[in-house]
Amino acid sequence: MNQDLIDPITKEPLLYYKDYYLNKNNNKYPIVNGIPCFVGPEFDPWFDHNLRRQELAESGVFDETTLIEQNYYQALSSKNVYYQPYNKWIQRILSNPGSILEIACGPGGSFIPLFLKNDSDRKLIVNDLGFWILEQWKKLLSNIHLDSNVLFLQFDACNTPLPSSSINLVNSHAGFSNIPNHMDALKEAFRYLRNKGKIFLAEGEIDISIYNKLPQKAKTQIEEKIGKENIEKGMIDKLKEVGFKITYSEIIREITLKPNESTIARIAGNFGKKMILREILIEAIKP
Repeated sequence: MNQDLIDPITKEPLLYYKDYYLNKNNNKYPIVNGIPCFVGPEFDPWFDHNLRRQELAESGVFDETTLIEQNYYQALSSKNVYYQPYNKWIQRILSNPGSILEIACGPGGSFIPLFLKNDSDRKLIVNDLGFWILEQWKKLLSNIHLDSNVLFLQFDACNTPLPSSSINLVNSHAGFSNIPNHMDALKEAFRYLRNKGKIFLAEGEIDISIYNKLPQKAKTQIEEKIGKENIEKGMIDKLKEVGFKITYSEIIREITLKPNESTIARIAGNFGKKMILREILIEAIKP
């Protein structure tokens, strides 16, 4: 599936060839196994496969492919209570026409399995910073014959190859908050979304009232890890700051984080405190 793309840095048009995209300076962005790549190995967090294999083994998953397959089928399982609160959310997203850009899909695949289950004809553009993740998702969807309307793109969400005002819908499940410079990623999303285009986010935010009760030493350690602004300012405020208009938001659950699940929880635990994560669904429109 060919896609009109631009240089992620200069924002100038690229020429498409069979195996690469070419900018005006004759620099090539390769297409590897059908995936256009706009990120070098030095910026790919999944480039070191040996390290990732070790992490998978420690988590109980010993086969790389098994991880992606497991996440796909777990998302579709009626017994998976984690995804049940998202059923109405998925229908809300799919009630809007146009292609969906999935930012930072990760090994979990965000809502890709549910989008394909409910609307297999919908065009999806799937992104991640890690090539291996995209390659494995592409391989799985190809094996089960659900890849015909899916385009995979490896790029940095802060510097995308997407033309201005070219995307109808953006979705992400805990993707933007995991991008270190996610304000830049939100500004970039505002640029490539069409007027009246929408962004749908499922994000986790810590309970600020609990955070404020932590000793100053704990706060300092947490702020050094993720930044003070990312604690004090929620995603809704950040979307507004960029220029989006919030059209819907809902807190769907609260989760007590375990120390082995989160750096924040581990630091708080060292001071005898528990951290609560609020999962919030947000819909916003580009006016």
